[in-house]
Amino acid sequence: MRLRIVLCVLVAVRTLAAQKAPEDGDGPAPVPALESFSVASHEGQSWLIVDVQPVRPNGSKVRFIQVHRACGSARVHEVDHVFDNVSVQQLAKDVDLCASDETVAGIINSFKRKQIESGLYPEQGVEAQCGAERVTHFLPFPGDLRFAALQSRATRIAALWRLSEDIRKLYANETGQALPRDGHGENWRQPGL
Repeated sequence: MRLRIVLCVLVAVRTLAAQKAPEDGDGPAPVPALESFSVASHEGQSWLIVDVQPVRPNGSKVRFIQVHRACGSARVHEVDHVFDNVSVQQLAKDVDLCASDETVAGIINSFKRKQIESGLYPEQGVEAQCGAERVTHFLPFPGDLRFAALQSRATRIAALWRLSEDIRKLYANETGQALPRDGHGENWRQPGL
């Protein structure tokens, strides 16, 4: 009889243990929701920052900020645009913005060319607000990588390189205007003016 009671208690304990809610550290951590992001890319003699923030219940405000050298100083120009009914996540598409920096850097490093020394600065930097955490990814020049292999084996990571361009194309399609280069053009304005 004792054996029977012990077996019933063990079965009950195992059944209850299998039904308990997972504690911190049990299983994979949930991926936090993407709230906002920025992409800074080096283009010729200037930097372009694409900053994406949520607005209204389901829209996104995108600021295109260009910083370039002129006459011994730095000039900053900006264009803002609100995409109605397009969320921050929809602008990011399937890009792994909230993946940990260690994960993304590990994948990128596995596709680096062996004979090429990396440049001093990355080609792009991407920062995302994912829940309460900020995630930053530094992207080398595609020529420093076996980029075709990266695109075929890790498409969501390779998409980081074209994220800024995809958003610029969406802006051009919606407004009928492409962003001008080096701060020249009527749709650029200086911040604060």
